[in-house]
Amino acid sequence: MSSKKLQQKKQSTSKSKGNSFEREVAKTLSIWIYKDPNALRRHPTSGAEKNFGNGADIANFNPDFPNLNVFIEVKRGYKDDIFNARKQILEWYNVAKPKNTQNYPIWIIWKILNRGIIIASTQQFQSITPLFLIDDLFIYDFKELIKIPYENI
Repeated sequence: MSSKKLQQKKQSTSKSKGNSFEREVAKTLSIWIYKDPNALRRHPTSGAEKNFGNGADIANFNPDFPNLNVFIEVKRGYKDDIFNARKQILEWYNVAKPKNTQNYPIWIIWKILNRGIIIASTQQFQSITPLFLIDDLFIYDFKELIKIPYENI
């Protein structure tokens, strides 16, 4: 297989894994927030279209549920751990800010390879202590956060 085809196959696999993680996060958040696995969904172009879901990766497109006033970006991969990834998290945040036209709280949910899932949020949750802060972002363990009923955060 040529080098170019091998690279394309690797990119396709990475995109597929990222899309799968976005669907997993959408379902997890749907159950946590709305008690229904179908309330939120991943945008088919992963947030590339600003007119659909405000450019976020995950949004509520189901009129049967109240609007979720949060701008959600989902990232998967990268080998840095959360303590060495300050620059990467801030880059994602600086990309999300101008896309967030409604000025909602921003949640960046990141699955770090072999290290767990974190959420970097402009919103401080009162019922859980952040792991640490990066500028204006509160960093939480995602799995610990969703153990708390959404109504109590």
